[in-house]
Amino acid sequence: MRYAANSILYNRGVYPDSSFERVKKYGLPLLLSQDEGVKTFIANLNTQLSEWLEAGKLQRIVLVIMSKATNEVLERWNFSIETDKEVVEKGISREKSDKEIMREIQAIMRQIASSITYLPCLDEPCYAANSILYNRGVYPDSSFERVKKYGLPLLLSQDEGVKTFIANLNTQLSEWLEAGKLQRIVLVIMSKATNEVLERWNFSIETDKEVVEKGISREKSDKEIMREIQAIMRQIASSITYLPCLDEPCIFDVLAYADKDVEVPFTWTESDPKLIENPQMVKLHSFDTKIHKVDTLVSYKNDEWDEQ
Repeated sequence: MRYAANSILYNRGVYPDSSFERVKKYGLPLLLSQDEGVKTFIANLNTQLSEWLEAGKLQRIVLVIMSKATNEVLERWNFSIETDKEVVEKGISREKSDKEIMREIQAIMRQIASSITYLPCLDEPCYAANSILYNRGVYPDSSFERVKKYGLPLLLSQDEGVKTFIANLNTQLSEWLEAGKLQRIVLVIMSKATNEVLERWNFSIETDKEVVEKGISREKSDKEIMREIQAIMRQIASSITYLPCLDEPCIFDVLAYADKDVEVPFTWTESDPKLIENPQMVKLHSFDTKIHKVDTLVSYKNDEWDEQ
């Protein structure tokens, strides 16, 4: 549990990268926190858990990540433990080679490390949405703050309403995404005066069910994934060159398409698809994490001048 917990804390950015030290374990390069508080907490926890595990008394371990400001739960990492009682109580031997065990542990550690490719960034969940809102001028330039992410300079809204909306949205979407239940996300830009739909940014999501349901590993380098995400973010930023100018005050909404068996928050409501009649369409770059493939399409209202 010591290495799994440290890997989660590092990969999910709970503590600064600089507070971790690289070690080799299970044939993999792993990172251990050098923060004294974290080290003491994990060491004490591990001592007690090991005692319960050896006695066959431990059923589950859950590592919970919460917002420091609000204590809102953002992620739960659940490790369910099923113990062979005959081995513990009667001393019956079950043979499994060290090599087999090592491979299984390596698969788990790799999946934790790859979580950055499909779980939301915890400091600001929706860079694509923020980039669209900024580049399409839905909110004033002055309400955005510049950050660096994916090797690119990006902008995040500092409007409290937008931040809260996106944070709450992302909490629910990430849960459905992790469970393989999310099919599509659509960001809609509308006229503030008339609610007419002016643009639809459609993100279609195809999930590898074997990875989600059976834990099968698919390998793709962080560098490849980063390049694909960079391409999408650059295309969003360059949208100003081909999309019509939004010369009136606008608002936005987000539509989520999920499997029928998902539990929907009571604050959410059903919506029409907010389609555009006879739209122009532009397909953007797609990216594939080997767990989720995301295809992006933006559709927008025909410019009347183009039809003359």
